[in-house]
Amino acid sequence: MSRFTPDFKDVFTGAQRESRLLRQNYLSSEHLLLGLLQKSQSGPAQLLLAQGVDLVRVRQVVEQLPGHGEVSGVFTRELRQLVHLAADEAQKRKQSIMPEHLFLALNLLPASQAMQILHHLGLNLDDLRAQALQSLPPESQTILEFMGTSTHPSRENTFTPRARHLLYRGEEEAWLYEQTIDREHLLLGLPFAGQGVALRVLQSLDVDLDVAEQRFMEILSQRDRGPLVLAQDSKRSIELAVKEAFQFKHHYLGTEHLLLGMLNVSEERHGGIFAGLGASRDHGDHTGHVFASLGLTLKRVRKQTLAVLASGASDNNPD
Repeated sequence: MSRFTPDFKDVFTGAQRESRLLRQNYLSSEHLLLGLLQKSQSGPAQLLLAQGVDLVRVRQVVEQLPGHGEVSGVFTRELRQLVHLAADEAQKRKQSIMPEHLFLALNLLPASQAMQILHHLGLNLDDLRAQALQSLPPESQTILEFMGTSTHPSRENTFTPRARHLLYRGEEEAWLYEQTIDREHLLLGLPFAGQGVALRVLQSLDVDLDVAEQRFMEILSQRDRGPLVLAQDSKRSIELAVKEAFQFKHHYLGTEHLLLGMLNVSEERHGGIFAGLGASRDHGDHTGHVFASLGLTLKRVRKQTLAVLASGASDNNPD
């Protein structure tokens, strides 16, 4: 069962169509706004049309935009953040992800290109959000629980809230690429999962997260499409995360254990060489190559994890 409704997918497909029509090699919030307007019977499109904002008017404004300059891959960070925020809006209301949630997410990013366009067209953004909230259907009777389905591991109660958040973010990144959920998707989702222990570990090791993001996106751009389920390496990462938690004598699975689990997968694939030297014998392990290029060995990350935890950091602490 997917958290993404067909209507949400239609908006995304419409955004891709608009990007191609405008001969732009990236996808961002303005294209999602055009995709929403293409879905003319949706609640957000009806709200905008009632304010005199239609597809033609918005497209004319988008055509005049200077662009985003250097864009790291097909999906801008702004667009990815919107997808994650839309997922959060849906989860808060115990609903599948719909165009209405994307519209609410746009309102949470007033500096986005899409919201700047609506402001330029004279819309009151506060009023727009209030109307968008009123257009939502009632909450579902039962919350969508995805831990324990084909997309997520079982034993949900063993994960910290932020670790569960990371798994959701990985799923959302995979949905964008229409791919099976692999380690690269989880790692791309890490900065969007809040200031958890794993992110603190990487930051304390002076890892350039922008460079890491670019390299993981390059890997995914070469990968085939697949069903929205956990890939074998992701499943194995979680199994090894459990072992890491046991070694730490922790009774929970946090983002730090998931990160160590992903590093463990590369160690297994490199016959143990990776953990000690950062070298590679498995030429198919592209994620392992990125880890090595960033200086992320299992031994080094495990040691830094202990230091970060000793400082009082926790996945349960508020950002």
